[in-house]
Amino acid sequence: MTPLRILMVTAEYTPLAKTGGLADMVAGLSTELANSGHDVRILIPRYRGVEAAGEPLSSLQLPPFATAISPVALNATHPPYELIRRSTGSGPEIWQLDAPGFFAGSTIYGGGDTEALRFALLSHAALKLWAALCVLAVLFFSVVNGDYMITADASLEGTVQRAVTVSLQGYIMDARARAGDIVRSGDVLATLDDRDLRLERLKLVSQGTQQESERRQA
Repeated sequence: MTPLRILMVTAEYTPLAKTGGLADMVAGLSTELANSGHDVRILIPRYRGVEAAGEPLSSLQLPPFATAISPVALNATHPPYELIRRSTGSGPEIWQLDAPGFFAGSTIYGGGDTEALRFALLSHAALKLWAALCVLAVLFFSVVNGDYMITADASLEGTVQRAVTVSLQGYIMDARARAGDIVRSGDVLATLDDRDLRLERLKLVSQGTQQESERRQA
């Protein structure tokens, strides 16, 4: 199977933030996909009130493109936010949406009128992250030289092709050579079904015998 590039956007991820089975499901599925050779990234909000369950802040790395202004208004303002990448040794790559104005509380699901705004911002950040990763991939492949493997359906054909034809009408009884086989001069490629020819020969012999008998009687 061709490796895929997968971005999983979630509200929970074990061990960073968990309230139920969603966190375990996303963690297990993303890890299994990454171990199968796929390029997997996780985007989750940074819940500052519950971040102690995850890695320490020293593991957070900020890419240069990650700072932005929220397009979603909160209390008539547009707070800034950052996309932060956590350093990981193996498995899926973890990204966090750090927006204190939206995710500063000690709960994952706050409810109320701001809940839709919080996850609207998460959706916007997912699109921004996807676009940034695509741009980085294009820049990488435009400057890096190397060998690339491309899979496609293909067929091999010989430069010289010959067709074997006969001047008789009939059916093949036995084909001793197949396409791609190596044959030599004198090899029998196929045997024709000669039953019709033998019947025709008997008919001609009978007609000849009859004509010879008539000639003698004359």
